[in-house]
Amino acid sequence: MSTLTPEEKYEIAQQEAEALKETIEKGRIKSDAILETLRAILEETDMAIAEIRKDAYDFQREILMGSENSRTGNIEAERIEKFFEEKDRQKRALVEKYKNKKSTLATQIIKTANQIAKKEEMGDELKFIDFHQLQIENKKYVKEIEEKNRKLLDFKISHGKISA
Repeated sequence: MSTLTPEEKYEIAQQEAEALKETIEKGRIKSDAILETLRAILEETDMAIAEIRKDAYDFQREILMGSENSRTGNIEAERIEKFFEEKDRQKRALVEKYKNKKSTLATQIIKTANQIAKKEEMGDELKFIDFHQLQIENKKYVKEIEEKNRKLLDFKISHGKISA
């Protein structure tokens, strides 16, 4: 039976600590995502509750108190029907608005994706063209440098003859 050296024990402990850190980090990321989802659901629920309260207040104000027949004390059915038809019309208009917004956003997404694809294609072509352009410019500059070096050498030779 072999025993582990302190270095081996330390290495095993380090590996376990790293594995534990990774597990903790994954759990934190997962819990953050769940928390964000729950916050979004809570916000949506709060908005729905506020809308329901507003609708209940409107119904009470317009129908229960405003549509009562003064002679009989009964609520007029036509006003209830109009109230719900108006609410239905508002909801349909809202749904239509969201459908239009969705289609507009889908169109924008497609256009943007096409623009990105074109830019990527053009980027590759431009890189190829730019590379060749740089090669041409490099050859031109190398010729200019060689010509200036030749002139400098000629100048040095001619200057050397004069000073000697």
